[in-house]
Amino acid sequence: MMMARLEGSLLRDAVFFPSPELAPKEKNWAPVVQCDDLFFVYTHHPLRVLRYDQGRLVPHLHAETPARLVSFSGSSALMPYADGFVGVAHHCYPAPGPFWRIYQHCLVDYGPDFRIRRVGPSFRFENDGVEFCAGLALTATDAIFSYGVNDKKAVLFRLPLASFETLLG
Repeated sequence: MMMARLEGSLLRDAVFFPSPELAPKEKNWAPVVQCDDLFFVYTHHPLRVLRYDQGRLVPHLHAETPARLVSFSGSSALMPYADGFVGVAHHCYPAPGPFWRIYQHCLVDYGPDFRIRRVGPSFRFENDGVEFCAGLALTATDAIFSYGVNDKKAVLFRLPLASFETLLG
């Protein structure tokens, strides 16, 4: 993983994070800022949260989570919500036929200590296939998701907050 400051169209002050598990590649960490500290949800089952501290990642939390989060990973950054945070997680599995993978998403509600409070039902944005939710933004009235479809199309999807809360479970 890499973190950098964006200055115009240039990346500055890049910091590279090695895999905590020595994996050959890493992806789908869910970043969140709390009280000017940077954290990453590294895995959802078990829940592993890392804190960025002076150029390195240090373990912050390791906790059990609902079994249905096995093999779910990152997706969106976490956003402040109620007294904690909310984010999108996803799971992909191989599929026969025209789709080589099918993605399912769910909303995850985290407390202020990052422990998972609720996990919403699984959903898809459009249909079977590759859908990757990269962003979540919350306004006073809506949740806005950014996602890609089959690595060919980028979409912004607006959902009223009342429906968002229903989707959260």
